Amino acid sequence: MYQSDRSSFRTKDSMSRAFTRTCLGKFVILFVVLLVLFLLAKLTRPGHDTMVAETRDGIMECIQDNDSIHVDEIDDFMRNMAATFTHADTTNVVTKELMQMFDKFNQIKVDEHSFYSVSRIVNNLHPEGTRAGFGIFGMVVPMVSLDDLILRNEKMRGRYLEKLINKTISGNSEYFGKDPDLGNTYNTYEGGGSGE
Repeated sequence: MYQSDRSSFRTKDSMSRAFTRTCLGKFVILFVVLLVLFLLAKLTRPGHDTMVAETRDGIMECIQDNDSIHVDEIDDFMRNMAATFTHADTTNVVTKELMQMFDKFNQIKVDEHSFYSVSRIVNNLHPEGTRAGFGIFGMVVPMVSLDDLILRNEKMRGRYLEKLINKTISGNSEYFGKDPDLGNTYNTYEGGGSGE
């Protein structure tokens, strides 16, 4: 039999092409890709010094952005994503003073895992620490919110055993006396409710 057009005739697939079309072949390819990603993550995991420096930079940007208004969670998320690729202005005097207060009342701890690192801010507000940064593939993504930081120290009480709220009645306030006697209206426990 003679075939005039050999371009439409399909030849046999090679062994490698046939293997990649099988279920086992797809699992092997997925396993190799994941193995390469995990190896790359392990080799490019940020170290302790990098995590501390990038977390401090994210904290400075958080302080600078929140100096006049308090932002919400969406603004925090967008600022943190932008802080991954930018650096804070270190010449600002107010930021330097606030960072000194930050160093006085807060501490940055770094947990290094096999494939990633996590930085936490530890202070009296969060003694177990709250997440402040996540590092993987050589970059650190800050997760800082102003609510996680203690930047000033104010006294809770004045003198020893002084009450926080003092009950004072001024001379011009109205005194309503005792509750009025409503009769048997609310005495439903003994059967004499308002229906009688």
